[in-house]
This record gives sequence, structure tokens and C-alpha cells, in this order.
Amino acid sequence: MDWWPAEFEPYGLTHLAVFVGWTLTIAAIVTLGRRWRGTPREAALRRACGVVLLASQTWYVVHGALEPNGFEPAMDIPLHVCDIGAWIAGIAMLMPSLRWAQTVTFFWGYALTTQAFVTPTVKVGPADAVYWLYWLQHGGLVGTAVYIGAVGRYRPRPRDAAALLLATAALLIAAVPINATLGSNYVWIGDTDPDSRTVFDVLGPWPRRAFLIVLIAHAVMALVWAVTLLVTSRRPDPAIRAVPSQENAEAAA
Repeated sequence: MDWWPAEFEPYGLTHLAVFVGWTLTIAAIVTLGRRWRGTPREAALRRACGVVLLASQTWYVVHGALEPNGFEPAMDIPLHVCDIGAWIAGIAMLMPSLRWAQTVTFFWGYALTTQAFVTPTVKVGPADAVYWLYWLQHGGLVGTAVYIGAVGRYRPRPRDAAALLLATAALLIAAVPINATLGSNYVWIGDTDPDSRTVFDVLGPWPRRAFLIVLIAHAVMALVWAVTLLVTSRRPDPAIRAVPSQENAEAAA
């Protein structure tokens, strides 16, 4: 694959290809999901997406542990939002009755992971496996969020806020002592600047940057919540019927 770029160039042709490719892929999967909603075909499609997401995430972790440079605790622990979110997204696709998994995937996917498409931190190009794993993780998480809303008809309810806040708080609480011990930047709240430019560069030095990141993340999730309610306010809530229909489809399969 010598003809494939060895390095990823943000805002270049490779970046454009990723954006267009994932847009078309997500649109195609969601279109099929909506067409097959409530049937064994949709259940099979959803399970297949969940398996692919979990398998690629497992490969990502193993690859990081076995890479030639060795496992680097400050870089290779799967503790970013997208790392944990990808696992949860896979579970949400395999087990649609888990409301908390649907909630976390929906909001982390829409509100937080989309940032990776604006300022990606991957440095290697298509010639390296990390490139594919990085985009499978981030694209898969965003795509699952879209699928949950468009096909699963997810819409937030007041009690979902507790699950979302608890999951986000648990990740932040886990990252703080690890960042302090390793000098790492997990969840982007550590006292370390990322090697690649991100939207967080304008937030100033640490620790102000860390507090602003947490504040902005929660504000964006609240915005996604409000927009979702606004868009779906004129439609009847199908949540009570959605889970039984999916389970019946799986039983029929």
C-alpha cells in the first residue's frame, strides 16, 4: 500500500474522503434500518453493527498494547470519551433495551465525538492500521448515535439525565488521578497539551482549560437535549413500543 498516504493531513483530501465516506455510510445504514424497522432484518443489521464496533474497538486496544514502541500508559489506556463511548455504543446496538447505554451513546456521540471530525488527532494515514481503527471508533460512535435517534426513535426523558451525568462524572473522576499520576491528558483535562491542534487550544492554560472543557461538554450535551426535544416535540413518544418491537423482531429471527 505504498500508494496510500503514510500521514493524515487535516483538512486535506484524506480528511474530506473520511467525512464524505462516513456521511454516506451512516446515511445508508440508517436508511436500511428505517426501512426494516420492527423486522428481523433490522435486528440483524443492528447486531451486525454492534459486533463490528466491539470487534474494532477490541482490535484497537490490542494493537495499542502490542505496537512496536511498547505500551505507553500515558497514551494507550482506553480512557478517552470515544474509547469508553465506543464500547457502550456496541452494547447499545446489541442490547437496545438498555436505556442508559442508549442515552450515553446518543449524547456522547452527538455532543462530544463529532469534534473528532472537526479537529482529528490521528497522525497516520491509510497505510497504517491505526488510521482505520481511529475512524472506525469515532465514526462508529457518531453513526450509532444517529441510528439510535433515527431508527430506534430515542428521545430523552427527565430520568435519563441521571444516567448521563453519572456516566460522565465517573469518567472524569477516573481520569483526574490517572492524569495527575502519569502526566497524561485523558478526557482532555490533563496538564498536557495534545500533539495535534484541537478546538481546546483556545481555552487557555491548565487548569482553566480543564474546567472550561467540562463546562462546555455539559453545555453542548444540554443543547443536544434541547434540540432533540424541539425536533421531536410534535411526534408521539414511541419509546414504550420501541423496545418490545425490537425484542419481538429478534425473537422472530
